[in-house]
Amino acid sequence: MKSWSILSAGHTVASEDWDASIDEHFPRQAAIVRRYLRQYRDECRILANVNRVLYRYSGVLAIFLGVSLPFLSAAHFHYSSVLITVASLLLAVITGLGRFYNWEQRWRIYRTTDYSLTLLIAEWELKMLDVMLNNTTDPEVEAERATRLIYVSARSLAEAELTAFFSTLNWSEPNGNGSSGPGKKSNQPNA
Repeated sequence: MKSWSILSAGHTVASEDWDASIDEHFPRQAAIVRRYLRQYRDECRILANVNRVLYRYSGVLAIFLGVSLPFLSAAHFHYSSVLITVASLLLAVITGLGRFYNWEQRWRIYRTTDYSLTLLIAEWELKMLDVMLNNTTDPEVEAERATRLIYVSARSLAEAELTAFFSTLNWSEPNGNGSSGPGKKSNQPNA
């Protein structure tokens, strides 16, 4: 079965399900993998594209604003000081948002998770086909075992993705002593 999904930034891609015989022989396991793993993979794919677009467009805009500021400051026209102020403010906001959200790192995290989940799903499909073709003594038990195994692997992957995601956040203390996160001690001596 082929379904079409529209991703961010105008990309349309085909997301393939697995061999139809897997749905016929193991509908419960296929539903679990489709509901949890494939849905999670598709969400990571969308988030990767969103963060890629934000990273690239904000970077291009920051470069454009940074390069144009010297030219604007040298020019003398009616609203040049207002334009310089707006351009400087925009540059500061774009740079600050990019630094806070770390779009480049998040793009990398989500894309890596997307690829890893795609490989896990392919591995599961191969295992299901192997169970069907090799006349195992209890194919239902083997299919259940393979589905549990991929679920555990995906769970570990999700935990690693969440850890990486939260490590991209820039925490700063209210007194400005640095970037230690919640529960972390600052290296700065108390005054």
